[in-house]
This record gives sequence, structure tokens and C-alpha cells, in this order.
Amino acid sequence: MAMQYYTTNASDGCSLAFQSSLPLPPSSPSSSLSATASDAKYDRCIVLMHGFSGSSEYFTRNFAALAAHYWVIAPDMRGHGRSGRPTGGYHVARLAADLRTLLRHLERETRGSRPGEKALQFVPVGCSIGAAVLWTYAELFGHGTHDDDDGDSNGAAEAGLFAGYIFVDQAPLQDRVPSFLASSSPSGSSNDTGGKEDLITWDASRAHTGCYDEATMHAAQRAWVHDTANAHKGLVAECLGYRFAPSTTSTSVSTPAQQRQQEDNDEAFFTSISAQCDPVWLARLLADHTRYDHRDAIGEVVAQKPVLVMAGGKSGCFPLEGMLETARRVD
Repeated sequence: MAMQYYTTNASDGCSLAFQSSLPLPPSSPSSSLSATASDAKYDRCIVLMHGFSGSSEYFTRNFAALAAHYWVIAPDMRGHGRSGRPTGGYHVARLAADLRTLLRHLERETRGSRPGEKALQFVPVGCSIGAAVLWTYAELFGHGTHDDDDGDSNGAAEAGLFAGYIFVDQAPLQDRVPSFLASSSPSGSSNDTGGKEDLITWDASRAHTGCYDEATMHAAQRAWVHDTANAHKGLVAECLGYRFAPSTTSTSVSTPAQQRQQEDNDEAFFTSISAQCDPVWLARLLADHTRYDHRDAIGEVVAQKPVLVMAGGKSGCFPLEGMLETARRVD
């Protein structure tokens, strides 16, 4: 089934666009799917969260395979894609609140399509900043759409629940962090932490490769605002593994000309999506995103659920060690 666009509104009135592989509200039993098959489809939902300056269109090549087995939802975060362009809202926590609004909307829209009081299960997939949104969501709201203070005994059954998490190409902290646990000697060379394991220091072996402190963050902001086209191209070069670290032993049957054409097509696709965003708004979101430290939230909250971490050595954004920290924290 082809993906279709829908919208709902955030608490501040911002329009939140998203794509769905199934109709909303659900079709009547007279549709091409039998009622039983349709009901089963609405039981489990894969939620695909795109990266910085992206949109739900990032997942165009993934929709068909996933939708053959599951209900697939792909939001456009505020400030991205077809969603609203408010002046504010450039915070990861705001994006997490928007996601909660969307998931509650989906739960309400499909409640009558699940037999009995079976809860809707979500499997959120966070890519890049999408992972940061999910970590923040878990820290603020837990693993679903229920209210902690909901006195309704049926609340848990009716609420959507997270079955687990999938995180792609994102470290739990972008900025470098020198240890403030260490007590410096007069020479400044001591790293005595008083017997405590240093779980705070975050160095170049794990931090973002290009945006990791105040100076580099301001440089990135200036690039996004004043050299926007090249910033878009730079993001493509960093995020596409075959562009960042070309293989010297390629088994591709494509000719060099065909490969160059594919590179051009991919660049045009991704940069056209980034160009939909307001660069000033993105620069302000970047400042918020890069400072978040999600390590404790991952270990204390996210680890309560099954977690899959997807990472590779051909990322121009993070060293592999940084992305694998999430796996260590939930192990």
C-alpha cells in the first residue's frame, strides 16, 4: 500500500505532517483488506524518525519492505518536510513532545481497530537527531503514551506502548566533555578521580567529528546560515558512507559514469530536502542538540526495553566508538 500524508496539531498549534502506510482513520471492513488482516496491521507500528534537516522522504526506499509486514509511520518533525515552520520550538525536548502528541493521535484514531483492549505497540527507529528525540522522549515520558498520573485503570491497556527501540548513526553526546571529576596536580597532569570510575569524560574518540564545542558549534551555525548550499552538500558527504569512505574493492557492476550519476542523484535528493528547512531555525536547533548528554537516560531508562543499535565505520559524523556507547549503556 502506498504511503499517504496526514497531519495533526501539536499543543502549540504547529501542524505536524506524517506519512502512514495504512489509512487513517482505518478503512471499513469493505476495503480490499479483510477486517481481520486490517485489525492485525494496526497492532504494531514502526515509527521512522529522520535526521537533522531531513524529512520522512528519507525512508522512501524502506517503506515498501516494512509496510508489507507492519504499519509504518514516518513523521516530518516540526521545521522539517511538510510540517509547520514556527519561529520557536528549536529544542529536542519540543520534538519529543511533538512525537508524543502524534503517537497519542495514532492511538486514538485506531483504538477501535484492535480487538478487545489490546494496546498498540510502537517500535520507534531514531536516525541521527531522531535517536536523540527518542532518548529525550524516554527520559521525559517513559515507554509509551500513557500518563503517569492517569487514574483510569484502563489507561495502560488503551495507551500505546514501546516494544523496544532502534537507534541509527548517533552517539549519546556530540560535545566533548573534559572530566571535572579529576583533581589536577600542580603540573595539571593528574587524573585522580578519588577511586570513582570516570563515566563523564567524552573525548575526540567518541564525540562528533565536526561539531563538538562552542567554537565548532558556532562555525557550523554560520555555515548553515551563510553558506547553506555547501552545508547541505557537506551533510550528504558526511552521512553517506560510500561518499565519506569510498570502497577500494567495490563489487559494483555499475560503470564509473553510472556511479557518478548515482552520486549526483543522491546528492540532489538529500540537498533538496534540506533546502526545505529554514537555515536559521536549524542553526538554533543544532545549538540545543549538540549539548544534550543522553548517556544516563539511556542506561537508566531506555535500557528497560530491548534495544538495537545500528552503526558503522563509514560515518563522517561520529567515530564508531561513540555510537557503540549506546550499546554499552544498555548491555
